[in-house]
Amino acid sequence: MKIYQYFCTKYKEMSTQNKAQLRYHILDNCFRDTSAEYTLKELLETVNIRLQKTEHPHKVSERQLYSDIAFMKSPEGYGAEIESYRVVRPDRKGDKRVYSAYRYKDPSYSISKIPLTHNQMRYVQLFLSSFDSTVDPDMTPWIKKTINGMKRWLGNFDAKPAFRCDVHGFQGGVRMRECFEYFRQLLEAIDEKKSMWMLVREGQEDVIMNYHPFFLKQFYNRWYVLGVTTENPDKIQPVPLDRIYGLNNGYDPYINYPFNPDEYFDDFVGVFDPGGECCDVHLRIRGWGKMYFSTNPMHASQRSKFITVNGEEVLDVHMVLKINEELKHSLNVIMDCVDVIAPQELVDYQNETVKQAAERLGLIK
Repeated sequence: MKIYQYFCTKYKEMSTQNKAQLRYHILDNCFRDTSAEYTLKELLETVNIRLQKTEHPHKVSERQLYSDIAFMKSPEGYGAEIESYRVVRPDRKGDKRVYSAYRYKDPSYSISKIPLTHNQMRYVQLFLSSFDSTVDPDMTPWIKKTINGMKRWLGNFDAKPAFRCDVHGFQGGVRMRECFEYFRQLLEAIDEKKSMWMLVREGQEDVIMNYHPFFLKQFYNRWYVLGVTTENPDKIQPVPLDRIYGLNNGYDPYINYPFNPDEYFDDFVGVFDPGGECCDVHLRIRGWGKMYFSTNPMHASQRSKFITVNGEEVLDVHMVLKINEELKHSLNVIMDCVDVIAPQELVDYQNETVKQAAERLGLIK
């Protein structure tokens, strides 16, 4: 119980710190804004309005705002030089009154421009060292060159790898070198907002696309680029990098598709949006999968609890999402420990998959 209370306290402290950081950065934007003059009341209104649009919506009092400004000015905080000056504002009766307004003494100052601390610099070194240890220099010379340049910039680089990234998730066998190069070209195209012509192999046919990429995503150790085509600018078309056999700069004006990854991937597993409506996917997971999927959800909407069925403890799982081939593939991976309860489409799919596997093994005829 003491351990539980300890972690609850730590979680609360972290949440409080995150909310404070949000307020500091909102105040930072206000103090840098030379086109406005913020009194304390106006600062309070601005901060509270912007806080409601963040991931952690909350309101602050005038007392808390004073405390935040004092922290930003303190050596323990950011050491910011925040000055107060007089401005004239009408009161409720329309009479002019003098109020104190706040701004940075140096308008070019920002807390986001403060150099990294020693600990922050060390974390960057650990990350680069760990990422560097996973990169094959023959496959990705451009990544190695970038990392080495950052190492020289950081200086005194003696960090040893502390973790490993799975950066070899490019499929294609002997074409892996090409896939890495396509990744670089697509990354540049996304950053520079330019179209590409792309030769893609679909089955036994080669298709040329006038493609406008805007996002790269990895799923099950396979990389995909998401974009739209000139011919169909309203439909997102994901393309696996290992299906690309030619890539070059295009001539069509870039289509700036309004893509939001935080929303796009919410309703399905993987990369391909099947369209249609979300449904309730009900699973019961047994054996080795119980603890694994209780701590490692398959989807953000997953809600699960342990129940007893016929004397056996199982993990009862509900997810609200669209059914696509990637969800079916994910279920195939855990077929030995999952029972699909609903919807009927997935129940039929599981039954047919098990039947086909049994026929291949000669268990049934």
